Amino acid sequence: KIYTARFNKNQVLEVRLKSPKQSTLLSIYPPRRTQKSQFLLEDSSNTRWSDSLPDSGDYEVVVVSKSSQPFDYELILKTR
Repeated sequence: KIYTARFNKNQVLEVRLKSPKQSTLLSIYPPRRTQKSQFLLEDSSNTRWSDSLPDSGDYEVVVVSKSSQPFDYELILKTR
């Protein structure tokens, strides 16, 4: 599932994914992908991530299931 949200440069984004253990992969992509910054997080089994954002624009947060069975999850995005 792909989620798109608009954020501003230098905002601190906190991402938390509540899901069954080892059931998902999480990726975060910036609005302007360059050779240097193609992704902030890619195909990670981490369920938490936080950092200052490099650019203003539309970010993509991608949640991929590793399970063959459906399950519920909660994606929480916070900025400060």
